[in-house]
Amino acid sequence: SDPEELATTRLPEPIKRDLKRVTDKLQDEFPKLSADQVAGVVSQVADEYTDAAVKDYVTMFVEPETRQRLASRLSSESVPDPGRDERLDL
Repeated sequence: SDPEELATTRLPEPIKRDLKRVTDKLQDEFPKLSADQVAGVVSQVADEYTDAAVKDYVTMFVEPETRQRLASRLSSESVPDPGRDERLDL
């Protein structure tokens, strides 16, 4: 199934629009990750909050948590520095 559908199918339209804005914002913040990766993490995090009692606050929690997960994903992907000579690392 489409990961974007997971979280958004049970949320009201205003929340869906907010999640789209969060996704767009985080795509700008994490240009090294694909749009699908960012949208997938936003959807996963949002899905964890779909049963929240107060849906108006879903995006308030989703954005920082998604940002943290994306940053963690980036830091775990070690990209070699083309300017560094790894032969000198002992």
